[in-house]
Amino acid sequence: MPNWDVLTKKTAALTFSEVTKSDGNQKEVTVSGLRVRLSEIGACTQLMSVFADTLVVDYPTFDAPGVVVVARSLDLSALSGSALPLRVPAGHGPNVAQFLIGGTVGGDFRINTENVTSGAKTVPVGMTPLKAALHQVAHDGTITQDINSGAKDIADLTGRPWALGSLKASVTAAGSLMDTGIPADTALARSMLAWVVACIQQAGQTCFSSATVAELATVGRQAAALLATLDVASGARYVPVLPGAFYKDKTTALLGVLGGYQADLNTLSTAQETSKALKRVAGTLAANAKTETDPLTVRLHSITSNVDHLKADLTTLTGQLDTQYNRAHTAFTVMRAKIALQDVQNFVDAYFGAVIAVVKVGVGAAQAVEDPTKVSEVAHGLYDAADKAYTAIGQIPEDQPGDDELLQATRTLLRTQQRIIASFESATTLWNAQDNETIGASPRPLTESDQQFAADPTVAWDVYLTRAQAALDTIKQRIGQSHAEEAQQAANNYWAELMIFGRYGKALAVTANAYAAQLAEASMVRAQIKATNEVADRWKALEQTCRTDKERQALLMGILQTRVDTVKRSLHVAWTYYRDAYFYLYFAQPPAIDLDAPISDIRRQLAAMTDWVERAISQSGNKVQLPGRDATISLDLPIIHADTAHQSAAGVIAATLAQDPTNKMWTLSWTVPMGAPLLAQQLPDNGNVAIWVTSAEFFVDDVTPNPAGRVIVEVATSGCYQNGFGPAESHTFVAKGITGTYAYKQEGKQVYSPWEIGRDVYMTPTLFTQWTMTFDQNGGNPQRATKLRLNFHVDYQKKPH
Repeated sequence: MPNWDVLTKKTAALTFSEVTKSDGNQKEVTVSGLRVRLSEIGACTQLMSVFADTLVVDYPTFDAPGVVVVARSLDLSALSGSALPLRVPAGHGPNVAQFLIGGTVGGDFRINTENVTSGAKTVPVGMTPLKAALHQVAHDGTITQDINSGAKDIADLTGRPWALGSLKASVTAAGSLMDTGIPADTALARSMLAWVVACIQQAGQTCFSSATVAELATVGRQAAALLATLDVASGARYVPVLPGAFYKDKTTALLGVLGGYQADLNTLSTAQETSKALKRVAGTLAANAKTETDPLTVRLHSITSNVDHLKADLTTLTGQLDTQYNRAHTAFTVMRAKIALQDVQNFVDAYFGAVIAVVKVGVGAAQAVEDPTKVSEVAHGLYDAADKAYTAIGQIPEDQPGDDELLQATRTLLRTQQRIIASFESATTLWNAQDNETIGASPRPLTESDQQFAADPTVAWDVYLTRAQAALDTIKQRIGQSHAEEAQQAANNYWAELMIFGRYGKALAVTANAYAAQLAEASMVRAQIKATNEVADRWKALEQTCRTDKERQALLMGILQTRVDTVKRSLHVAWTYYRDAYFYLYFAQPPAIDLDAPISDIRRQLAAMTDWVERAISQSGNKVQLPGRDATISLDLPIIHADTAHQSAAGVIAATLAQDPTNKMWTLSWTVPMGAPLLAQQLPDNGNVAIWVTSAEFFVDDVTPNPAGRVIVEVATSGCYQNGFGPAESHTFVAKGITGTYAYKQEGKQVYSPWEIGRDVYMTPTLFTQWTMTFDQNGGNPQRATKLRLNFHVDYQKKPH
């Protein structure tokens, strides 16, 4: 249960009520805000209008002849399942009640009248699509119901100035909830953002007035971008290059702007003469917004730079995963052909063939970073492939080699892949849309079950691979130890290839998540830059749509609150980047910042952050000062050829050699797992220490050098890194992948082109990642290679005691 008192306080500037009285009675009441209680409104002689994220129905009736309610959620718990009576008209004409409701708590929303209590009408709720329900109450107490989902019907309700304020309140509250780390808060934030997106998207751009469409587009884009980042919890910390200029200068500028906006909000909220306060605040609006534009522009440049880095990593990873898929699929085909039992064939088709095919389709989405128009096409292909995989595993009898744990692991991996592509598609759609276009986040709406599903690809892959290995072991036992050696060996080969495929799949998934999150953030910042440049003109246009100063006050405070939220968002994101960079090095959280504190307190809190960042990016030629001590780790890995039997003993780390059938390029792939025995022999604490690589040397035994006696390769890391104090205390990070040329003379192993970590990768990679060595076409032939010798120069850190 969220702390509604805290959320209400955060959205106080967006909470308003306007009352028109006649003869001492409430004639019309309009209430707009985050959470409204029906009991606090009272009776009205004409019209009651409620625009809220949540309406708590704690009063036995809507006590007004005219009722309008637009709310994401109705809390009907106090009714105990009873219908809510509407007032029967006392004079001429019917009474009217109009509802647009996203969902309910405490049962169905049913209405009747005191005259006719039987046959209560159920009011439709839901967001896909939204339904505007118009009810007319006749003198005899009967109710007629008219339900519409047309764009004009929705825009008539969601395009009103009061509705705009309540939608902004939902976004503000969601922004607070999504950062708590509490699953229930995240689910509520997702629901709030989906509501805002639905209200704006379903109405469409052409149905809103010209005065409101720009502001609604900005709010919708903000909600859609935040929603896209919530689609998948990546399970990995993203560690970008920290933009020094932003931390050094722009955070101070943003604090000044924040102080100005908050002062203007205080002026409006405490004004005795509203019209004068409106004029005074409107006069400073453009100047404050202009000051905000420069930090936002610097921030956008930093985000787009992150996007470019991640795009390059995705391009590399998709090529690697595609190649590995071909190897895994070949091994799968060989294994399946060796299995004589039809039921086992069906099992491997479902749990391995169909599932891996889904991942393969998803690769196409990552490849579409170069052609975003193809993302939706690939996404629908993945959804179709996933549906086929669900069907296949659903047809496997319960007594087959799998078990419930494998079934759940497989379904989780499939759902994770679907959520990854949904996030990717949403972010791409957002970025490519026109700035004024009122668009939504996901072309494929999430079900309620999906909204509650926390997709973590790192965990999903780890669990799936563990269960898959157990299933393959069971299959080998069923085949028999003495009569099916070829089938058993084929299963071994497939498992080795599947493990490598899974490592690439995990790296691609977390990188795609980071890319989607950065792209969504960039689209939101771009929209906010446009909003700051147009803020004065938008206010002038919106002002003309208002009937009263109270309504104008609510609108202007809503504009200011949006600007406050944007500034706080910029500072919060800057802090999260700092937090994750700090954690990458120290495995501890730096002190948090409270952006609701007074400006002077926030300035002191940010000082430690800006000082740390400035030191981090200026030391040692743009390399951070690592917290550990120097050491050299030497690892000798046997080389296993992908097209031959895998004979390596359990627990032995090996490098896999394969040749791409298309371009004939040779590659070596390997991963050093955390907790590997080879590390325990060379490092303290049984090898369970955090490790950062500062440089490395690679030598291949029995490689045939080129005619000049040289070996020329390209060595790459995936950009998905693990680190920590052993397998039980590991963390996953996404940082810039490294691709560098490396060359040495075979005679004497003389390195003349070292593998270097670029200046833009100042955080340095960890040892625990997927490594890939690709031989240059004229760089030698590893076909007869037997061993890969690795020398890693590292800094390591023991776990603090």
